[in-house]
Amino acid sequence: MSFKALFGSLLLAGSLIATGTAEAQSLEKYRGLPWYKQPGPATRRLGLPTVDPYEGMKKVLFIADQSTGSQSLHDSTNRAMAIMEEVARKNGIALFIRTDFTYVTKSPVYGRPTPEIPTLDYSKGGPKESIGRNLDWYDAVVFFTTGETTMTDQQKKDLIAFIKQDGKGFVGIHTATVTGFSWKDYGEMLGGRFDGHPWGRQDFKVIVERPDFPGMDLFVADPNIKDEEIYQLLDEPYDRTKADVLMRADVSGFSKSEPDLRRTDNDFPVAWIKDYGKGRVFYGALGHTSESWGDPRYQTLYLDAIKWVTRTFDYPVRPHPMPKETQPRP
Repeated sequence: MSFKALFGSLLLAGSLIATGTAEAQSLEKYRGLPWYKQPGPATRRLGLPTVDPYEGMKKVLFIADQSTGSQSLHDSTNRAMAIMEEVARKNGIALFIRTDFTYVTKSPVYGRPTPEIPTLDYSKGGPKESIGRNLDWYDAVVFFTTGETTMTDQQKKDLIAFIKQDGKGFVGIHTATVTGFSWKDYGEMLGGRFDGHPWGRQDFKVIVERPDFPGMDLFVADPNIKDEEIYQLLDEPYDRTKADVLMRADVSGFSKSEPDLRRTDNDFPVAWIKDYGKGRVFYGALGHTSESWGDPRYQTLYLDAIKWVTRTFDYPVRPHPMPKETQPRP
């Protein structure tokens, strides 16, 4: 190599070192943030943002894990995730879709190693060690889940603390009441447990009990629900002294001789809100079919649910008994 070529190589190397040092210094203030990655030339290649791209936005973790539940039902989760991500984005909400529970933790999250390769590029200690976003980064969690889940006991404790102690939000969709039957704290937090749908899929009307809650006006204007399941709840933990029922199914015209019918009070809630410690909880039973997610009423229902649990607007929780004028006659 000629002296000129050697001198040029040294200049280039010095420039890269200086660039890496300056980049490291400029990114040092972001150390510890959920999206932070080790600074340096590799960071530049990976396209690391030097500012939080979601600053000032409400951040929501939407989980639709069905791995421990029915494998032949609820394909609607696909469309629900896609539609709600778009609806949320149009309303200035950052909604992140996951089909696993990795981020439901307060512990640091890294790329997951495998038994064959214990230290991958993005795992802890790897050459591109990458910290993900855990619960501390989010304002709310949405569950469109079923089954016992793959969460560890610590993850379950972290989610409960996220809502109860941290004052964050939780939205349960449809099969969220068919989730974690062996997890007592979850049932108490959500406020209801699935006990079948005695009439299967039906067309029915809803009775709106809180017409002043945002989004309920759409169901007042059109109470007709098409091809949806009417969820029956166990007597516990469902409790109208804790949950503020927004609307319920009108089952007055349905047969009371169905073999799986166990409620005799005609109380089949479709949506409710409740406080849980310092946090807010919303549950909606609608959303069984993929087609239903094209209904603007459904989209508005769950968008306003997210807004309420993330404190974008205030609405008091006022538990109340089932209105007497619509209770079954003795």
